[in-house]
Amino acid sequence: MKKILFFLSLVLTLTVFPVSAQNWYYVGQSPNDEQVFINNSAVMKNDVQAVVAIKTNPSRSGRKIDPDCQYDITIYTITRNYYYSIDGVYLYNDSQKLIRRQDKATAQKPIPAGSMLEKIYQMVW
Repeated sequence: MKKILFFLSLVLTLTVFPVSAQNWYYVGQSPNDEQVFINNSAVMKNDVQAVVAIKTNPSRSGRKIDPDCQYDITIYTITRNYYYSIDGVYLYNDSQKLIRRQDKATAQKPIPAGSMLEKIYQMVW
């Protein structure tokens, strides 16, 4: 139940309020040459898990979910015991308008060693 409340709060934050550039902090460059950011002001956590918003600017040579997608925001639940799940993906165009959302709830998986998610885990915990 707490996870659902966290997720709903974060979705409202991302869809109702404008995405402000000042809230995003650079995490690093992904192996696919994508720039990855975390929204520190939207992190919600308790002793067991954290719900975080991760912004990715796709590279020209990297993945492209949608031809009009300028960036995407993925909602992750990261647990203290080193697991993660994806709760939703939101695609935005260059005018910062939401063009598509993919609500999903993936099964928990271990955080891969040396990955961007591991960096984010270390920032959050």
